[in-house]
Amino acid sequence: MAVSENRVVKQVYVNLDLDKSLKNLANASNLTESEIILLALEKYLHEKKAETEEEKENFLLSIAGLGKNGPNNGAKYHDKYIYGRK
Repeated sequence: MAVSENRVVKQVYVNLDLDKSLKNLANASNLTESEIILLALEKYLHEKKAETEEEKENFLLSIAGLGKNGPNNGAKYHDKYIYGRK
């Protein structure tokens, strides 16, 4: 099998149940086992990236309103609030 220049070989170990399921799916779908693994990995990585981006967005939204209940004169008396100075 020729490997193109933009690909690398990876070796993975799967249990017997996964191996059987993979073989059955490959036979039923006219895809190679490698193609199925690549499709599954691409889908998984895409979903994880989307989850990470959503977590970042939710974090930013959660901190956006942190100061809304704080003092309204913080700019003028910031030393008092930050350092406890009078």
